[in-house]
Amino acid sequence: MKRWISCIFITVLVFGLIGNGKINVYAKESEEINYFAYNQLSEEEQVVYQEIYQTLIAVKESVQISTSSREVIDKVFQCVKNDHPEIFYDKGYEVVHYVTQNKIEKTVFKPTYKMNKSTIRQNRKAIGQYVKKCLEGIPQDAGEYEKILYFYEYIIKNTEYSSDIANGQSICSVMIDGRTVCQGYTKAFQYLCQKSGIDATMVTGYANGMSHAWNLVYAEGKPYYVDLTWGDASYITTEDNDYSGTIPPINYDYFMVTTDMLSQTHELDNVVEVPKCVNMEQNYFVKEDLFFINYDENKLRQIFTDAVESGENYVTIKCNGTTVFRMMKEHLIEKQEIFLLIPGGSTSVVFAENSLQYTLSFMLE
Repeated sequence: MKRWISCIFITVLVFGLIGNGKINVYAKESEEINYFAYNQLSEEEQVVYQEIYQTLIAVKESVQISTSSREVIDKVFQCVKNDHPEIFYDKGYEVVHYVTQNKIEKTVFKPTYKMNKSTIRQNRKAIGQYVKKCLEGIPQDAGEYEKILYFYEYIIKNTEYSSDIANGQSICSVMIDGRTVCQGYTKAFQYLCQKSGIDATMVTGYANGMSHAWNLVYAEGKPYYVDLTWGDASYITTEDNDYSGTIPPINYDYFMVTTDMLSQTHELDNVVEVPKCVNMEQNYFVKEDLFFINYDENKLRQIFTDAVESGENYVTIKCNGTTVFRMMKEHLIEKQEIFLLIPGGSTSVVFAENSLQYTLSFMLE
């Protein structure tokens, strides 16, 4: 992912006084909405956030803002973008300082847009249709985990990773084009979570040394990380990752994971501080009873039997550390005990492993 922020700061020297010095400050509506980045800001920064947000969401040409600090404007602009995936049409901004006798009298924030208002309306309508169709498919009585899993699978099933896409950094790439890069996955997932009342935000940093974006999401009041890009086989098979062998179409190694699990491959460089994720209760492998703290032959046999009977082509299991991971490989692969566990007398098995996340995936032929 490449993150571009186009910023131009212009100082205009004005001889004489400008207006009455009043600044239009918007009401703090966001205090009633749990936007993650907004809630990490100081009160002064929150005022600037509201000014920038209201300008962008209304597609206005400019607004007088209550700070002249470039550092604050840069930070707050990125916070607005991280909180609001529905703002998909900007391409940066300019800031103009009006100065009298070496004193800044007024600072004006001027967004730049990559599409006109008519195109924005059309895209908003298309996005609304995508969201409506997706939300209608949420299973009845679904809890937060089930909704988060549904959104994760829905986006991956209906999206292809492509580095050659014009709107790849926005939700348009997922919800209109069906082809995206990491920010597209991230913002689309965030938007669907927000529409269903689940707290989620975009966080940024690096993965394997390259700029990257993923999600922080809350389930049952606790934070987890989710990386849809690394969950899509169409991305994994085109990049040099830590997988070997044939992988499932949807990978769950980075679905609802802890900070320690994520830090094996990801490095945070977010605009605001994020909490340390330490819980495993909503992790996919824990929830789906695919997590192993020891070698359990009976549990493995039941997992493979259930998969065959339900027509599933892949089984992925996760171990709680190096010792169990090596034990699993020794029994299932080296000693070939997997053929005793899969019903139907299978004679060949294709598998993949992620040694950093201690997962093994098996393709059932």
